[in-house]
Amino acid sequence: MTAIRIEVFQEEHFPALLRLHREIFHSAAEPHRLRAKYRGQWAGAAHPSFVALLGDELVGFYGLLPQRLRQGGKTFLALQVADVMVARGHQQHGLHRQLCAAGLNQARSNNVSLVYGFANELSHRVYQSLGWHTHQLEMFVLQVVTLPIAPLAARTGVLRQFWERAFHRACRPHLGPRETFRNSAAATNLMHVDYAADYLAYRCFSPNHVLDFGSARAWVRGGAQLWVGDLNAPDDDAHDRAIADLVRLARRLGMRAVVFQTSPAG
Repeated sequence: MTAIRIEVFQEEHFPALLRLHREIFHSAAEPHRLRAKYRGQWAGAAHPSFVALLGDELVGFYGLLPQRLRQGGKTFLALQVADVMVARGHQQHGLHRQLCAAGLNQARSNNVSLVYGFANELSHRVYQSLGWHTHQLEMFVLQVVTLPIAPLAARTGVLRQFWERAFHRACRPHLGPRETFRNSAAATNLMHVDYAADYLAYRCFSPNHVLDFGSARAWVRGGAQLWVGDLNAPDDDAHDRAIADLVRLARRLGMRAVVFQTSPAG
């Protein structure tokens, strides 16, 4: 019986990765965006991810994205666990654990300070059993009453292209300079992702913008919902005005909700 091999993810694996991504997530993932997501040269690591192969068939993927974290005046290399996929018929057999072990071994050998991720309910149990430190993120959802055009566009290739052009046009009046945008935790002693110019440029594989609402600035990603990755505001009043602006933007573009996720201490 052919054994499953765990190997470093290579450029040649992209077509099979795209097929597995669509099978597991039922997504309309675009090849150029998936390629851009897993090219990590900006942080000095081309492909830190791993695949599981059964013969020539790709049956598992453990996606790792290089990150730079900062705390005070120190910078740390980290890896973020992103897409984790195991093909149907190979699930519940420990393949996720094998892929995770390969990623952790690579992290140790490359002096990576931290490996972290945002697990769903299933993988959360896996990481708990492996002894990872875990906690529950808090999600805040502002429902938006609108014609739900964005969720439909997210599932349709041609319509998505038209919608994304509309998203970029709607954001244009509020565009702020990326190079001066800072993580909202940068002024504290908390560890945070370094929003350096090369990192923000890399993140453009998805439809996102830094928006300026006067005294408040937000980093947002468009899709079926408007996801707010970070929001910088000097006080509660500026924060509330920015939220109102974000809701209006979502309503205009047919997005059903404005979504925030924070840690319990955030």
